[in-house]
Amino acid sequence: MTQFSTEEFRDFRIPHGLGKKIVVIVAVIAVLVVVAGSTGIVGAGQRGVLLRFGAVTGEVKEEGLYFKVPFAEEVVLMSTQIQKYSAPGSASSKDLQVVTTEVSLNYQLEGSKVGETYRKMR
Repeated sequence: MTQFSTEEFRDFRIPHGLGKKIVVIVAVIAVLVVVAGSTGIVGAGQRGVLLRFGAVTGEVKEEGLYFKVPFAEEVVLMSTQIQKYSAPGSASSKDLQVVTTEVSLNYQLEGSKVGETYRKMR
């Protein structure tokens, strides 16, 4: 087993220029995180509701690339495509026969009012 003396540890130094490289790498990573957090994409058939600190701002992001303030704003995506909701139903007739049916409802959110819809449904 090798034992190290305290003199060997006193001579341990960070190589010249390594400290600057570490600072530059950390700065580049921080810039990339901020840039990645400030952009996003709203897909086809969707709208984005802009929230600032969790509150609805009323601004609706259209399809495509958008920019926002990182860590302060958030965009919630909502579909404006036609959605289908189906529910089974059954009942008895006067002569006690069971009647079953399935009711379907097609609905679509209006693109310009998704902010108001999000506020009311949240």
